[in-house]
Amino acid sequence: MAPFQRLTAVAVPIDLSNVDTDRVIPARFLRRDRDVPEYSRFLFHDVRFDADGGERPEFVLNQAPYRGARIIVAAESPAMKYRQSSIFGSNAEANSFKNSANPADLEIAEISAVTGSGAPS
Repeated sequence: MAPFQRLTAVAVPIDLSNVDTDRVIPARFLRRDRDVPEYSRFLFHDVRFDADGGERPEFVLNQAPYRGARIIVAAESPAMKYRQSSIFGSNAEANSFKNSANPADLEIAEISAVTGSGAPS
């Protein structure tokens, strides 16, 4: 794997607070091959798609220009920090980079500017 240097891509604002990690990628998909293009469909799967597999048009990842987004901007979630620490160990941030999850700390005002919303609740 090449070292991470720079990513220029569309950023999608996920305006959900305290996101449970099972909403990010439901547990039933975690053992699937991450190298197949279809893996990206599992991201927020249960809020992106209805029970029949149809897209929910109101969800941001189903809207242009966010369909091809490669950066997620979201509020801090205690569940995510715990999951990140428990999966990657005590040096969570360093290990996140090794696993293609590149965290960045943003101030609430910066998140609000990207998402167009007020402070997350």
